[in-house]
Amino acid sequence: MDEELVADRLIQLRDKTKQLRLRRDELTLTLDDQPTTPNPATLDQITNHITTIINTGSANQRKALIEALVDHVTITAPDRLTPVFRIPQTTTRPQPPYQKKHPPKERFAHRLHWWS
Repeated sequence: MDEELVADRLIQLRDKTKQLRLRRDELTLTLDDQPTTPNPATLDQITNHITTIINTGSANQRKALIEALVDHVTITAPDRLTPVFRIPQTTTRPQPPYQKKHPPKERFAHRLHWWS
């Protein structure tokens, strides 16, 4: 076996192992995060903004609102569906060191059966 080939492969495997460990740590942090309930003032602001878009927004604005808030829709019967909403959450945990150079990602909490 070529010693150079083995050395290159070892470097690749070490890099991959490092990436996988970092991803594992990131996923572990994500599992530990529990969504928090927004304060009432924030909920009021969101409600007012949604109401304004629904009542006075253009068709494109209403479509964008629905796309932003609905994660997916489950059809439970021929005449019944259940939307699953996503609500943006801010994270209170500091980002792992390898992510600090990147902007924080938006986190979502799922809320089932908001209306039935």
